[in-house]
Amino acid sequence: MSYSNSKYIIVFLIVCLLVNTFVDSVAIPQELEERSDIFAKLCGGFKFVSPKAGTKIKNGNTIEFKWTKNKDVELYRVLDVELYTQKGLVQVLWSKGVNFTGTSCSAKVKVSVPSGTKLPATFLFKCWGSTKSGPQCTSVSGNFTITK
Repeated sequence: MSYSNSKYIIVFLIVCLLVNTFVDSVAIPQELEERSDIFAKLCGGFKFVSPKAGTKIKNGNTIEFKWTKNKDVELYRVLDVELYTQKGLVQVLWSKGVNFTGTSCSAKVKVSVPSGTKLPATFLFKCWGSTKSGPQCTSVSGNFTITK
């Protein structure tokens, strides 16, 4: 290797070192909040209240879903209820949407699995909520058994 080639390599390494030094020392403004703090302001306390995890639900029955959220969070609407297994989304059960009144809301949803699904089986419910500033929130239930 010639002296001129090694000179370029040394310059390249010095540039990399300087870039790394400046990138690592970028200051974050104090106004910028932690991600968890922002999530708490948008979606804090968003959860299923009922049906309770462990409940057995008969396929085709209509049941009442209830949700809560913390006071003063931006979440204002539950958008849907989805049926899940460990393998992923089975189907959307309901997508009419319902607005929170204070810190709670509810909706009646028909729970049905696709024909050909072997029952009884274990499922989860997932729902999406919406905030006025755009970000979406999710809540996932505990396990449920859906029977024939």
